[in-house]
Amino acid sequence: EPLSARAEGLADPIATPEEADRARAWEGGLLRVFSAKEAAFKALYPRVGAYFGFHALEVTLSDGGFAARLARPLGAVAEGTTVAGGQAVAQGFVVSAVVLRGGMWRE
Repeated sequence: EPLSARAEGLADPIATPEEADRARAWEGGLLRVFSAKEAAFKALYPRVGAYFGFHALEVTLSDGGFAARLARPLGAVAEGTTVAGGQAVAQGFVVSAVVLRGGMWRE
């Protein structure tokens, strides 16, 4: 995702007010939250089997990555489940990735 000033307009649709406040402390923070939630959605959707919106995940940014925590249960995935992702910001772009390990889905 390209970094841009338009990212501020993303705050309400993609982030809770608390998430948005935390994100603003980071370069491109709101866009990083958006990118993190998109990556987490793409990783979780096959397991969940249903569409879910941005507010179903709460993202906490860190140096080089993020944690995305489920704010509500999604299918067989429990509320509070957290997936970790990697993230890079370079040359005006944000790249995010999530890799799910099979062991985290033991039931």
